[in-house]
Amino acid sequence: MRASAYQPKFALVGAGAVVRSLIGRMHSRAHTLGPVAAVSLRVASRIANSLHAGTAVGSPKEIDGTRVVLFHAPPEQALVLVDFLSDAAIRWRGKSLILCDSELPLTAIRMLQQSGAAIASVKSLPAINSAVIEGHGEPGATAAARRVVLDAGLLPIQVAPGGGILLGAAVTLCTGALSPVIERAAVLLRAAGLRDSEAAQLAARMVGQTASDYAHSGKQSWVWHVRPPDPARLAAEVAAAPEGTREFLRQLIIAGLEDLVRHPEVADCLRALLSPGQRVQGAG
Repeated sequence: MRASAYQPKFALVGAGAVVRSLIGRMHSRAHTLGPVAAVSLRVASRIANSLHAGTAVGSPKEIDGTRVVLFHAPPEQALVLVDFLSDAAIRWRGKSLILCDSELPLTAIRMLQQSGAAIASVKSLPAINSAVIEGHGEPGATAAARRVVLDAGLLPIQVAPGGGILLGAAVTLCTGALSPVIERAAVLLRAAGLRDSEAAQLAARMVGQTASDYAHSGKQSWVWHVRPPDPARLAAEVAAAPEGTREFLRQLIIAGLEDLVRHPEVADCLRALLSPGQRVQGAG
């Protein structure tokens, strides 16, 4: 009897909520996902059922016939899954391992590479309909990762090897680190007499407009790009802020002037007018 010519494009090794990862967004997974392996057949079956795709297998050796292996696991289970793969003695030469919304220590990546695996990492950024691809020196794995990202309906953004951590810092700066800044602005607006909802909406609109202007014109959109601010007015605004925000705002303004290399005389005036803990006479 002639064997079927069908060969799945992807195998999966997973743990945790795989369906919530990039893999769960892949449009073609029902047709392209083959063997699904996990630490047990029960777990593999649960993952395959949640994805409505793939076939649960009892041994990771059964992924050996597939050239592209998708990997997802939460941090606390990732190394357990790596050990699980290592014990299976898979023939990694010629295969690509795509880490989907999953991080591994560099030592684990190096160990898998030494076994012959070509590795790429993908991190979803669904808020901007994109995913970041970081290759680890193997173009074949990067190309495979790009196909996975496009299959998930996301725009691929490729960074240089080692650039993933820097992009992560940028994401943190624009998300987790930025939200408290917006909240501080809302606190100032509430103190100025705005209602809670008005303060939050106005703070968000101002930040959104600033971001939109920056996307259009870059650092030239900075409100002080050409005309310097009045240092005495800035010092008065800083001094009027609540104690918990005062020094934060002062340092942020000075850092901006230094980072964009503009108006050093204003930064010097601010340092002189407002040393830490000092208030401008008559302010606040």
